[in-house]
Amino acid sequence: CTFVAGKLAIKAACEDMRLIHDVCTVYGCQQSDIMMNCNKFFAAKNSLTSQNKALTDQVISLLVKCCAYQPGDKHLVIRSEENGTSFIKGIDEACKQFPEMANKSILVQGPTYIVGMVQQDIADKLAKEINAAFEPLNAQSKKEYDEQVK
Repeated sequence: CTFVAGKLAIKAACEDMRLIHDVCTVYGCQQSDIMMNCNKFFAAKNSLTSQNKALTDQVISLLVKCCAYQPGDKHLVIRSEENGTSFIKGIDEACKQFPEMANKSILVQGPTYIVGMVQQDIADKLAKEINAAFEPLNAQSKKEYDEQVK
């Protein structure tokens, strides 16, 4: 079985080889050293990513624990993180750890998101209020998008 690479594949392979050669020249290393160092960097990155997730989960758990033992049944937490992805699953998991949260609601508000666990009796009213609060932002975003598309 023979594989025949197209012109673009050959060109890309040549550019990759040139890049590797340039890196070896600039840093005074051998090609074999590059793979070893890349593996070290990726292992360190994976370790730090795992560590970051564990710490984020711990922060979310502590936020929920704080709300669980505070007076009142409605809690709002303001965060500065741009990405709220970790809170989506994290809030649910953390609330399950504290039976005190069964009759409480918690909302986490960030610059671009609102996520939380709310009691059913206030969910519909809260959804309307949140949608109304974000309506001007949604209109502005749509306007900016429409202008970019033009």
